[in-house]
Amino acid sequence: MRELRKELEALAMVLQNLLRLLDNSGAGFPELDSPLKGCARTCQELQALIIGCSSTSGGTLAIAWDWSKLQFKGAEIAAMKDNLAIYKATINLALGGANL
Repeated sequence: MRELRKELEALAMVLQNLLRLLDNSGAGFPELDSPLKGCARTCQELQALIIGCSSTSGGTLAIAWDWSKLQFKGAEIAAMKDNLAIYKATINLALGGANL
């Protein structure tokens, strides 16, 4: 989960840089439509998975159970994290090219 958090923070920074560039230049990046849509879809799926593994009660047993459910979904979460890393790299490459 720590790696996922780091990946999400890095993705947020790249998306903030993209927004900043779009605001400053007014330019569009139609080539990023597909990666951005894929990134949004993966984020929505990840959110649904995490919500599905979370209980509404806050007791110690519920927290342990939620953690166990997340661990069980580890491979699925890892695949989503890897997809987000690919989207982040694609967006970052486009940003690098725009800054040349």
